[in-house]
Amino acid sequence: MFQAPKLTDAGKNLYYRNMAGEGIKFTTIQLGNGTISGPISAMTALVSAVVTIDAAVKNNAEQYADGPGHFSKAEREEDPDYPNDRSHDILYCYQNAYDTADFIPVASVETVEKNITVPIIVGDASTVSCTLSSSQVLVSEADLEAHDKDANAHNALFEKINKELEKKQDTITTKGILKGDQDAKGNPTVTKATPGVDYQQPTQVLTESNAMALTDTVPFFSGADGQNRKVTLKKLKEALGVQSASINVTTCAGAAVVCTDGETTLNGVGSTKFSLPENTGTWEVTATLNGHTASAVVEVTGAMQYNVDLVITSSVAVTHAPTKTTYNVGETFDPTGLVVTATYADGTTEDVTDGCTFSPTVMAASTTAVTIKYQRAGVTVTTTQAVTVLELSSISVKTAPNKTAYYIGESFDATGMVIEATMSNGTKKTVTGWTYTPSGALSKTDTAVTISYTENGVTKTCTQAITIRTLSSISVTTAPAKTAYKYGEKFSSAGMVITAKYSDNATRVVTGWTYSPTGALGLANTTITITYAEGGVSKTCTQAITVSNYLSSIAVTHAPTKTSYFTGETFNSAGMVVTATMADGSKKTVTGYTCRPTTMAANTTAVTVSYSEGGVTKTTTTPVSVTSISNTLASNSWATIRAVSDAGKGSNYWSVGDAKGITINGKVGATTFSNLAISVFILGFNHNASREGNNRIHFQIGKINGTLVGLVDGKLVFNPDSEQRKVSDLDVTVVSTGKKVVMIEAGANEVPNDVMFEAIKQAHEENQKQIALIDQMVQEIGKPKFDYPHADFNYELFNKITADFMDEAKAAMDTDDKNVREQRWNAMIEKWHEKYLEEYPNMDQYLEEITYKFQKMIVKKWLLEGHRVDGRQKNEIRPLDAEVGVLPRVHGSGLFTRGQTQVLSVCTLDTLSANQKLDTIWEETEKRYMHHYNFPGYSVGEAKPARSPGRREIGHGALAERALLPVIPSVEEFPYAIRVVSEVVSSNGSTSQGSICGSTLALMDAGVPIKAPVAGISCGLIQDDDGSFTTFIDIQGVEDFHGEMDFKVAGTKKGITAIQMDLKNDGLTMEIIKNALDITYDARCQILDQVMLPCIAQPRAEVSKYAPKMVTMHIDPDKIRDVIGKGGSVIQKIVAESGAKIDIDDDGTIHIASPDAESCEKAKKCIDDIVFVPEVGQLYYGRVVRLMTFGAFVELAPGKDGLVHISKLADKRIEKVEDACKIGDMMWVKVTEIDEKGRVNLSHKDAMKEIAAKEAAGEPIK
Repeated sequence: MFQAPKLTDAGKNLYYRNMAGEGIKFTTIQLGNGTISGPISAMTALVSAVVTIDAAVKNNAEQYADGPGHFSKAEREEDPDYPNDRSHDILYCYQNAYDTADFIPVASVETVEKNITVPIIVGDASTVSCTLSSSQVLVSEADLEAHDKDANAHNALFEKINKELEKKQDTITTKGILKGDQDAKGNPTVTKATPGVDYQQPTQVLTESNAMALTDTVPFFSGADGQNRKVTLKKLKEALGVQSASINVTTCAGAAVVCTDGETTLNGVGSTKFSLPENTGTWEVTATLNGHTASAVVEVTGAMQYNVDLVITSSVAVTHAPTKTTYNVGETFDPTGLVVTATYADGTTEDVTDGCTFSPTVMAASTTAVTIKYQRAGVTVTTTQAVTVLELSSISVKTAPNKTAYYIGESFDATGMVIEATMSNGTKKTVTGWTYTPSGALSKTDTAVTISYTENGVTKTCTQAITIRTLSSISVTTAPAKTAYKYGEKFSSAGMVITAKYSDNATRVVTGWTYSPTGALGLANTTITITYAEGGVSKTCTQAITVSNYLSSIAVTHAPTKTSYFTGETFNSAGMVVTATMADGSKKTVTGYTCRPTTMAANTTAVTVSYSEGGVTKTTTTPVSVTSISNTLASNSWATIRAVSDAGKGSNYWSVGDAKGITINGKVGATTFSNLAISVFILGFNHNASREGNNRIHFQIGKINGTLVGLVDGKLVFNPDSEQRKVSDLDVTVVSTGKKVVMIEAGANEVPNDVMFEAIKQAHEENQKQIALIDQMVQEIGKPKFDYPHADFNYELFNKITADFMDEAKAAMDTDDKNVREQRWNAMIEKWHEKYLEEYPNMDQYLEEITYKFQKMIVKKWLLEGHRVDGRQKNEIRPLDAEVGVLPRVHGSGLFTRGQTQVLSVCTLDTLSANQKLDTIWEETEKRYMHHYNFPGYSVGEAKPARSPGRREIGHGALAERALLPVIPSVEEFPYAIRVVSEVVSSNGSTSQGSICGSTLALMDAGVPIKAPVAGISCGLIQDDDGSFTTFIDIQGVEDFHGEMDFKVAGTKKGITAIQMDLKNDGLTMEIIKNALDITYDARCQILDQVMLPCIAQPRAEVSKYAPKMVTMHIDPDKIRDVIGKGGSVIQKIVAESGAKIDIDDDGTIHIASPDAESCEKAKKCIDDIVFVPEVGQLYYGRVVRLMTFGAFVELAPGKDGLVHISKLADKRIEKVEDACKIGDMMWVKVTEIDEKGRVNLSHKDAMKEIAAKEAAGEPIK
């Protein structure tokens, strides 16, 4: 049913124009859908037009016509009378069906047609024209039946309609009353009408709310009198016979239907259509059948049909259960497969599943059924569907974990374990998300693990049995690397593997075991007992060892028969008895010892006796006296060139100024020599150049020169004076011969390699000037110099040994363990004795020299071939290691290891009074940083007494001190005296550089803020006869002993701090020096980056808790006497009371030291009080110490007081001082004056005023 039509604004314009005589032509009826958003009067088109058809006007009466619209899914022929272009059509009126609209079904159902009639009331004026559409045709009943059976009957029509709809759109947007018009081309247009010109303004403005009621009137033109008149809609309808409103009831067959508005009652049976007497009112419609009733209330508002659904539902039932009826808690009800059938009052049924609702939709543990509700015609009926909601009943271990046996301390591993849950209906499922306890380390009391699983608020547990293995025994499964020991050594567990066996026969390698004895081993020790405890169970096992006695020392217990010799005689050991003392104290007489020297020289005072046993060599001495026989060669002499040999050198090789190592065989002057080896400098020839023949050379021993180079303001300075040396960043001494550098000693403030090399190069060039001067002086005033004979050497024996034992000697040398090397070599010497002693009974006197020359021959050959005795590459460093804090009680310690060289450095801090006092000819009077180097005998496997420092200790200590001094912080930065002691624990080359590295670690561990870490390394050299050379880094003992150079360089990453060089050849070229500087720099950086910085990246932020705490303060030098006191009484009292140590410099700097900071602060406060000088204008908080009639004396500091006059004690007048204060009171005072005699005047009144002002301003009171 549609509501009464309403005119649009455009329709009203047509209406008035029709009244003016223009006429109206109705062309189109449209049916659409959608929701309007504004007033109907403003509409120009439907919201969404679905179907558009041609309109036809049918006259029902004189003033009434129907415009029928034929809506169908069937296709229609094109109507040529109605063109497709409808762009000029105007929406005249609009009707809305609201919720009661009919619809055309989809294409899948049988063809449906709908006829809609739009009543059009017209006057009898001639201006109204009606057109009968040619599209309206008459058909027979048979045609309709055939049409209905054709499923595609209307497809063509709908395709055409849809195409037309795509083309059409309403272009009229002008609001108000419109009028027809034409554009310039004569095309019809619509424009806005002008009131008073195009139409008469109506007396009443129509709005959307002005829907016509039956009492409303409409105008009409009377043909009887030719006048415009009006009539009510109700009278008009009665005159025209227009149909009333109706109610169409759909209900069950046979139901009694009653329709009443309270005054009129209409009755019917089954589905009934009631025609109402009035087009307005409220009607109640009731349908009743078999005791079931349905009713509805209808509000009638106009002449239309009202449809009412009163089908009576008596019950609903589940005729097919849903697919799913079993749920877990929290799942949503699924109606899939459910069929719900409604039974109506007349017994008919219908599937109403889609119209049902369900409760609950989410399953709870208590849910047993779902309520199904169906509602129709105000009647609600329900039924239920039983469901089963599952709940967690229990859990169990379905599959045990992969691992069920554990060691104490292990954690449970759930890998492989599967947990199965059993639900309330007995079904089972595998679950995850469970937890277990214990989750941490298992103990021996744990026999099971508890598993917990929670689902929907229900928690269940189960257990998994486990086995804790208990220790049953232990055994040594890999013996230690060392099982043979010497008496007094300690057991080493390195390499030993202990395996534990458990109660289930499982085994594993364990750590954390202990062993005994841990101390020195005795000869009675044959086993080591290992103990291991786990889980309260302790087990032991043993490891077999052997302990052997070893040589501790030797002594000459009976002197040889002959003890007096002339120079050149051979030592005779006849009658000498040598006694060896073993480690356990036992003694025995030994033979097979060697004696050195074998040939007596003028300076020989004792013969050294050496004895080796079990790889241990010990020495002692026996005194001798030697009478000298003068037989010298003048150093400024002429000799025939035939008497001089220099192997491998060709003619014209020697030049004046050369340094040469020569061997003299023949007569020089009045003396004849055999194999006299000597180093000489060539002074001249009897011809310009020497050639092989009878020419003679002139030679001299020992002509060299040295130059000191400094670096001042970035410039190199030769032989700087004392002032320049104070500010110099470089102090290098370079000693040269005519062609090469023979000595370099340097200290520097992190000078780069290129600067250092340039300094050495320029110094060498400067030396040549001095050497030229020396040459001239020698030629003019030179004097003969003495020489001495060299020891005899048996080259025949040497050549035999090297030929017969070369392979065995190489095998003996080819190891990185010097102890193993020495043991192998001594065993080979025994073989020499067996083979050559009978032929050469005095061979022992040559063994030391043979060993040296033989080993050097091998090492030199290897190094020239690129082979080193320990297998390293030439620029490869031995294995490195670094530790700090090795000794926890000292202030700082560092242990540095490089191969078999190991150095332990200890740093100690003290007050500046501990500086070392120096009494020398130099300006330096004390030394704040001290470095001591110790080289005990045990570091090289010897047992010897500790004596005063020797050449090595003094030299290496000075080198390490020089290397580290540039990075030591100033006394202002770190007011401590610093002493570092480096103990060589094990030595196999370059211990001096190891002590530099270890000392850097110790300084950083002690909290000394060094500027940069320093590392040191040594570089070796081997030269071939053709002048080629090979350098190699990090030399060990054998390479140092048999090599030609030990070039030690220490420094930071930034630059060099120290250089020291030892040579065994005739000097270094610039090429060798440059190469040595380059490779030592790379090695220093590697040491720093690889072990030192990873061990301790920077100095510790605080000094050790065992180091003294330091406080530095500065006082007026004039106050020093007050702090010291007469005879030191004051400072001694401060020291006694505070427990601190106090050092005072002449400039007023005071250093206070104590094991704890509290004592330092206590001493500082005492000194502050002594030197305290009050300042005028300052506030002080002091104690009243005396009262006088004129005022009070207030102590500002111990021994320092001032007077507060009675007038300054209060802000008002007081009669007596006692009225304001008493002795012992504390009060604020302000210094107002210090007179010429030093007396201090104070004011309490002014102080309180200033304090009040500061408090008001929020300022702190100081």
